[in-house]
Amino acid sequence: MSAEQQEKFLEPGVVTAQPVGDNAEYLKEVRDRSKAVTLGAAKAYVSTLPVDQASSVSGCYKVYNPSCEACPFVGYSCPTPCCGCLWTPIIIPYAPCVWIVGLFVCTCKAGPGSYSCTDLKGNKSSLVKMDAERGTLGYFGENEYVSTSGDGLAVGCYCTK
Repeated sequence: MSAEQQEKFLEPGVVTAQPVGDNAEYLKEVRDRSKAVTLGAAKAYVSTLPVDQASSVSGCYKVYNPSCEACPFVGYSCPTPCCGCLWTPIIIPYAPCVWIVGLFVCTCKAGPGSYSCTDLKGNKSSLVKMDAERGTLGYFGENEYVSTSGDGLAVGCYCTK
């Protein structure tokens, strides 16, 4: 808070909201499942978390695609730790009795709360903790069909508890 804001805050009858932190706008976008959140922003956020909060990935998640407003729900995923990596199968409800299981992605630890992998074709994928309070993860996939790469890559799917 600047000195001017502090003075106004202390003036009788003047109420000025104190900043809630640098992550407030980022968390709002994540919680609204915005398609504009980038891998760089997610990595920057997870780097601010204590290691134990950043690293915990467990349970099952609902998977949402932020690019498809008509049908954002994709399916379910239950990431499973295996040999220092994270296997993330996805279960897609196709019909009342038919479920498709696929998109097995193995991502290895790139840092606390961040997993990444490059497959044999050169496609890169990352899974990053995007909201510690709600346990949200973000999947970022880079391949020849995506125009951006690296930290500028936009979130492909949200995994929410």
